[in-house]
Amino acid sequence: MSSIPTVHLSLPESVYRELRREAEQLGIQITDLIKVMIRESLERRKAQNNFRNNNGNATTSTDKNLLEEILGRLYYLEGMLTTLSETVKFLSFKIEELEASSSEELGLEPIVIPPKRE
Repeated sequence: MSSIPTVHLSLPESVYRELRREAEQLGIQITDLIKVMIRESLERRKAQNNFRNNNGNATTSTDKNLLEEILGRLYYLEGMLTTLSETVKFLSFKIEELEASSSEELGLEPIVIPPKRE
């Protein structure tokens, strides 16, 4: 039986509240949000290292700053896209649950409305 490594964190209350608020808005647990943030940070760092290894050192600190800003925005957007995708999946599942339970309670068959054609 393999065990999953566990990390315990001590956070200031303000950081915890911010994480909790963000997780609630996204409809995920705080631990999942932290995992996503860690993964994004590790991927960003890996991409930066790969860029430096493939292209040598950036020529100026301005180039480095610009690259880091662009990569940061890219990984933020990728993280948000992943989060939104998971949220849509969750909401779709909940809608299906509600439709099924309301149909069962009322004894109704679901009505399928075809999409409009333009």
